[in-house]
Amino acid sequence: MEAGRAKTFADVPHTLEKLSADECYDELICTRLRTCEGLSLQEVPASRRSALLRMARPHIDGGRLELDADNHLRLTASGIFVSDDVMSDLMWEE
Repeated sequence: MEAGRAKTFADVPHTLEKLSADECYDELICTRLRTCEGLSLQEVPASRRSALLRMARPHIDGGRLELDADNHLRLTASGIFVSDDVMSDLMWEE
């Protein structure tokens, strides 16, 4: 690379990963639940929303997740401490 030239993506060693629909869903769960805003149910494919809510129900009832009036699912203060377990329970299984 020439001195003074900015690096581009092509200059950096990298690999591309193609995710399946199930892997994309799992990534959505993991990345969104780690934010303060949580996961908007509108982001979840319609075909998976009812299954997500069914899997989330024990955590909502147990105080680890909350579902607000705007249909955002988020971890509660107590849910943050067991977030890996909660997210694992919400991942897609065939």
